[in-house]
Amino acid sequence: MLLLPYFAGAQTKRGNIWYFGHHAAITFNTVSHSGEGFLDANMMNQNEGNATISDLNGALLFYTDGNKVWDRRHNEIATGLSAGSSFGSAQSALIAPLPGSQTLYYMFTVSDWYTTNGLNYVIVDMAAGAIDPQTGTPLGAVSSPVHLRDFVNEQITAAYHANGNDIWIITHESNCTDASYCAGHVNANPLTNNKFLAYKLTASGLVANPVESAVGSYHTGTNRYGYLRASNDGTKLASTLGGQNSNAVEIFNFNTTTGAISQFANISCNVGIYCSEFSPDNTQLYFADYLSIAISHYDLSSGTPVQKASLSAPYGSDALQVGSDGKIYVTGTNRTQLGVINNPDSKDAPNYVDQQVNLLGNTGAIGLPNLLRNYFNPLQVSFTNNTYTWECYPVYFVAEVTPAPDASYTFLWNFGDPASGAANTSSLQNPNHYYPFDTNNFTVSLTVTTGAFTRTYTKVISLLDPVADFSFIPACAGKLVSFTNMSTKLFEMYPYYVWDFGDGSPLVSGEDQAHVFLAPGTYNVTLTLWDNDQCTSTKVLPVTIDSCALSCASCIGSFAPEAGKKYVLSAWVKENNGENLATYTNAFIRVSFTGSLVIYDCYASGAIIDGWQRVEIPFDIPATATDISVELNNNTTNPAKEVYFDDIRIHPFDANMKSFVYDPVSLRLMAELDNNNYATFYEYDEEGKLIRLKKETQSGVVTIKENRDNTFKR
Repeated sequence: MLLLPYFAGAQTKRGNIWYFGHHAAITFNTVSHSGEGFLDANMMNQNEGNATISDLNGALLFYTDGNKVWDRRHNEIATGLSAGSSFGSAQSALIAPLPGSQTLYYMFTVSDWYTTNGLNYVIVDMAAGAIDPQTGTPLGAVSSPVHLRDFVNEQITAAYHANGNDIWIITHESNCTDASYCAGHVNANPLTNNKFLAYKLTASGLVANPVESAVGSYHTGTNRYGYLRASNDGTKLASTLGGQNSNAVEIFNFNTTTGAISQFANISCNVGIYCSEFSPDNTQLYFADYLSIAISHYDLSSGTPVQKASLSAPYGSDALQVGSDGKIYVTGTNRTQLGVINNPDSKDAPNYVDQQVNLLGNTGAIGLPNLLRNYFNPLQVSFTNNTYTWECYPVYFVAEVTPAPDASYTFLWNFGDPASGAANTSSLQNPNHYYPFDTNNFTVSLTVTTGAFTRTYTKVISLLDPVADFSFIPACAGKLVSFTNMSTKLFEMYPYYVWDFGDGSPLVSGEDQAHVFLAPGTYNVTLTLWDNDQCTSTKVLPVTIDSCALSCASCIGSFAPEAGKKYVLSAWVKENNGENLATYTNAFIRVSFTGSLVIYDCYASGAIIDGWQRVEIPFDIPATATDISVELNNNTTNPAKEVYFDDIRIHPFDANMKSFVYDPVSLRLMAELDNNNYATFYEYDEEGKLIRLKKETQSGVVTIKENRDNTFKR
């Protein structure tokens, strides 16, 4: 018997009471929520299939062996529902709630292999029947049976449709081997007996024509016993086939949208193979052999069944069933205690205890209620969110739900922020929430409900507060100070970065910056993050600028050339109308000396860069010289051929020299000449923001950095 609870979410307790075997009973309505034996007036004396169903609070509604039905006061309210199924059918029945109803239940029955009674159903109406004298509510009434199919196996299971409302009822054809049985019956051809049948139960009732899938082995022979199980997510089926020469557990893929079935894997077994069960997380498969004292275990997580160590069950293992606590319970013939797989999701340490639940003098048999519990739920729920928060920005949540939500879905959010009062919850599909600025971790849950299902998804979200921060490399007055933006990067928000260098210069925007402080002192540099909604974060650091002047003891005095020493002259020259020249020959610099006849004529050489060519020549000052003369000359007297000179420098040969050019009004650094007299140019926009760096090279002037950030306007 397989029980499908009406409300398969975390709140349901429909599978909390089990009646089975020879008057045995356990309950999950306990403090620990694990199964415990209890004594009750259980009228069932059943060897195989059975089922029990409770209401949403865990109170008994009715139970059955597939042939008889007893109400919650243990009155027999139906009998003779499936001839031959009472003791001989592995899964004698399946109870499924009518989608959308809380009072109507379809109870499907399958008969023993030897009979022709096949697949039938009745409807149990919990709003009808005799009145319970203790509660004043009806005890239930059972309709007349409806015949669906001749010759089906002892197997029946169920899986929810991908829409979360409809239910697939799944069974398998059996072989008709006796001519007297076959005559005049539906599906009597033995060659059709590899067909699965998937009937769809909707709010309007049962769809008469099933989805047929011819897949897997032919169920031949006169007695093929064993269970058919659906995984908790409904995407896998496990069929245990014992009793003949070819005995196996066949694993199939199940399409919860179409009802179609396809082959997945086949595991050869012994003749006594009888019952299988999936772990709650669908990754492990266990199956029992009533002729063995061990439970087989296979790991399905890799996509291919991998055999694990068997679980020793010296008191027998005939039937397996997951309880509402997520553990798998094990029974066997005349067992007075149930075994329990305490950690069935584990592929390496499932922790089986062979005698764990005392049945208090009653005994189990080879069947447990095949109920489907909270884990059997097609809803998949998660959510995404942005990871920043600010005093004027909410966190936006997006629910990710399959099957795709429609008008029947309800949403309940808890944002994990109880201090926000009524704003801590929302029923919107995609809400937002304002979190406090100074707290970063919150536990958020989303509960989605549709039809018979609910699913809750919980995760801890870690939020980033946008915090302004920066570092800098100090420099001397007149030198570039580099600033590195180390603020929290919030690319989802695209903030502006605004710099105030505290020296009266204009504000600039952008990430990393370079700035020249012209005078020594301590400046409070401020970096502000802001956006169009006026959210801000500010960081202020003092920046101390030194003059870097040498002490008098280290001063070398004013520069003056010394006789007998070697020096270098460098400059840049340009000739008018010299566009097509390879080198300039008219412009030259002459160095001469008083007290010596030595003369140096210095001409340009190397590449012409943007019309300018460099002059560089070392020279020695004679020992007898008293003065030095530097003349700028033009070899031609043609007035149309003017020459120009720039950046003329003289320095000791064994020294390096850098030069700086400042704007006389704004005092911004405009150019820097390196040791080789090549310039780096600094370009600014109208508001004083550095937008471009250019560098002279032998190949020409190239742009080495360009800032495209917008300028902040006051």
